[in-house]
Amino acid sequence: MSGDRNVANLVERYILGERDFQGIELPEADLRGVDLSGAKLDGANLTGAELCRANLTDTSLVRANLAMAEISGASLTGGNFSYANLFGVSLCGAEMVGANFTAVNFKGAVMWGANLSEANLTEAVLDGADLKGATLGRADLRRAQIKNVDLSRANLRGANLFQGNLSASILERADLRGTILVMVVLNGADLSRADLREAILEQDSTHFTDLKTVNLTEAVYDGETRFNPSFSPERAGMRKVA
Repeated sequence: MSGDRNVANLVERYILGERDFQGIELPEADLRGVDLSGAKLDGANLTGAELCRANLTDTSLVRANLAMAEISGASLTGGNFSYANLFGVSLCGAEMVGANFTAVNFKGAVMWGANLSEANLTEAVLDGADLKGATLGRADLRRAQIKNVDLSRANLRGANLFQGNLSASILERADLRGTILVMVVLNGADLSRADLREAILEQDSTHFTDLKTVNLTEAVYDGETRFNPSFSPERAGMRKVA
């Protein structure tokens, strides 16, 4: 009951115009459908909270703990979640356009069909996450850890994955058109039937992935796709299109 009173108190304060709730303690709180847009919840404890369909647009949750929270269908667009803990969260179908997830822990998160277009995921850790069918167009994933992640049928068109680690990840039928894959680790990744038109896959001697270990069967590329001179896309089973 105290949890319910705490939630009711938070909602009442928000309705009355208060926006600063930094450090608030609401573990496992029922916040389904709540409107906290524009609120400041930096350092908050929301572990295991129910936030389905919540409105967190432009909300600040810097260094907040949302581990194992249920946030599916919520709006996080424009929010600031930098350095937050989102371990094991569910964000299926969530809208996160332009949100800041710098160095966020997304390990084991489930984000089927989530929209992360133009989001900042620099140095984020997504190991073991499920992003099937997610949209990450023009997202910033520089130096992100994306190992053993399911990105099948995901849209990463124009995303920047500079120095990212995609080891053992599944990108089957993913849209990687115009994606920056410079100095990316792709060891054991599955890019079968992925679309790599206009992508940049250049490596250097210190961040080199032997593309022979990558499944590129029927992956599409074009005359603008850039590979290392020693790599033969034809031998890798790739298909060139006009």
